[in-house]
Amino acid sequence: MALFKQNPTQENGDFESILDQELYTVPGTKTKITWADAIEGTLCLGSTGSGKTSGPAQYAGKAMLSKGWGFCILCAKPEEKDRWVRYAEQTSREKDLVIFNKDSNLNFNFLQYELDRTGDGAGEMLNM
Repeated sequence: MALFKQNPTQENGDFESILDQELYTVPGTKTKITWADAIEGTLCLGSTGSGKTSGPAQYAGKAMLSKGWGFCILCAKPEEKDRWVRYAEQTSREKDLVIFNKDSNLNFNFLQYELDRTGDGAGEMLNM
């Protein structure tokens, strides 16, 4: 697994062209979502059981995975992890998965990380 690898396009510093690239088209419409649109915010609203995760979130998530994006998924429902593992498999990204759970022996102490890191805002209690 190669964490934090740099996209070859980024080496040229050409971030504007990346942000203007189409990520996906909203199904049933002609609305194109660019990378910039997606990183500025993606929100799926609906009542419990209305299909937010199996509909728009699945479509956007698979589009992001297939374009090489990385992100953190926090799962509230037990079956949610299996759903995202399946999405990763369907987009050939299963080798990139890092799963934090009681069985994985992985942990991340974000409070200690924040206290120990260097740079702007490092160790500031207001950041916690």
